Amino acid sequence: MSEKVSVIAGREKVLQMTDRIAYQIAEENHQAASLVMIGIYPAGFQLAQHLAQKLEKILNIPVTVSALHIRKDQPEQDKPYLNPELSSLNGTTVILVDDVGNTGRTLFYGLRPLLDLHPAKLQLAVLVDRRHKQFPVSADFVGLSLNTTLQEHIEVNLQESEESISLY
Repeated sequence: MSEKVSVIAGREKVLQMTDRIAYQIAEENHQAASLVMIGIYPAGFQLAQHLAQKLEKILNIPVTVSALHIRKDQPEQDKPYLNPELSSLNGTTVILVDDVGNTGRTLFYGLRPLLDLHPAKLQLAVLVDRRHKQFPVSADFVGLSLNTTLQEHIEVNLQESEESISLY
């Protein structure tokens, strides 16, 4: 039996959503001297890189990007780590980025190691929010909100010239 795949957003729509998120982040953080984008690896990291490039142009400030490595299937099992490692976030504005927000579990456990680095401001950005909250975490910046069933799966492709969001 083959899975039915529905493309929810093609390349143009995905690029439009990432532009909109970047402008929302810029509006919210227009007075920041710098930003730190931390993307949950792998797809959240790719999205963080895209957003950082746009934000550097919009705000004309340096944007540091780091990958947060965490087990998405069981984030409570391992200690998340940053690559490259950041020794301190004192006084900085940090945006934690993921491709899909679902129950909030991954974002919740992803926030924990960042709090130990003492950021001045911590915000969340997701490309797709599925609204199946089980943890008290909600994104500040959302590209697309979808009501899905728990059995459905969202796949985000951020490879250049193939950007898309699909529902299985």
